[in-house]
Amino acid sequence: MNTKLRFNVTRIGQPVALAMAVGMSALVTSAAPAFAQTQPAPPDTVAPQNSEPLTTPLPDVWNSAWDSDGYDRLHYVIGTVASFSPYRLLVARGAGVTTEIDLKKGTVIRPMGLTLSPGERVAVVGYWSKGTFIADRIVLRQA
Repeated sequence: MNTKLRFNVTRIGQPVALAMAVGMSALVTSAAPAFAQTQPAPPDTVAPQNSEPLTTPLPDVWNSAWDSDGYDRLHYVIGTVASFSPYRLLVARGAGVTTEIDLKKGTVIRPMGLTLSPGERVAVVGYWSKGTFIADRIVLRQA
């Protein structure tokens, strides 16, 4: 009977020891990134991980509030076109900060018929998905 008792205690003790080892390694790995970062990143350089697409109507024309920094950063990226290729847009947002934006099939560019060129001021409306901004609509600022 004594050997059965030892056998059961050993079988029960193994998962507990494993859980403790996993818990300790998770604690160590979760603490590691905090030591790597010496100072916090500027607030506008950190991309949100996820946001839902806008449920309100998408804009067709430039909004003057965008010029004075009045916009929702979860759904808008405002800046200047740095480069453009099919399905990829790089927007300079000032102070050396750029955001790479993925265009999807069906992304609308307003006013219609215009092509994005470097140096143009744009407002990109969309949402964040896993650190990437996905464009639903791009509105160019008309001079």
